[in-house]
Amino acid sequence: MCIKRVVGFVSILVAIMVGVGSNFGNIIDIPSILIVFGCTIGALLFSGRSITDAFNPLFSRNILCSNDGESLWHASETWHEAEKYFVGSGFVGFLIGCIIMLANIEDPAAIGPGMAIGILTVLYGTFFKYLICKPIAAYLRMKADEAYEVESDKELREGKVK
Repeated sequence: MCIKRVVGFVSILVAIMVGVGSNFGNIIDIPSILIVFGCTIGALLFSGRSITDAFNPLFSRNILCSNDGESLWHASETWHEAEKYFVGSGFVGFLIGCIIMLANIEDPAAIGPGMAIGILTVLYGTFFKYLICKPIAAYLRMKADEAYEVESDKELREGKVK
């Protein structure tokens, strides 16, 4: 199962690198990255989500193998919430970029940075929602369902369920 996840992630990166080609430097914009990640992390914290609990199952074999369905389910829910916040952050960045462009409408050379922020924040938000958060949330939900199934089977064997 781990090999499939690694191959999937690498194929996403390769597809983007090949598609972008020599223009890779043009799609990296620090202000856009800060807007998207800052807003998303802030929204997760503001909503009461634990970011460390979302990452722990991904890097801890003990949690994935412990059949702790509740921890896996909570982590999956956090990643699902992050999906929404990434898209929302991308849209906020788009609006910020539009404001910057309109503020500099008199100077055509100054419109570019605003346009870059506007377009790239939408790109980053969409990328992280659909190609990072959604697969992670689905994987953790699948593991949580498996853990609940194992727990339910164990209770049936022990006669705890009536």
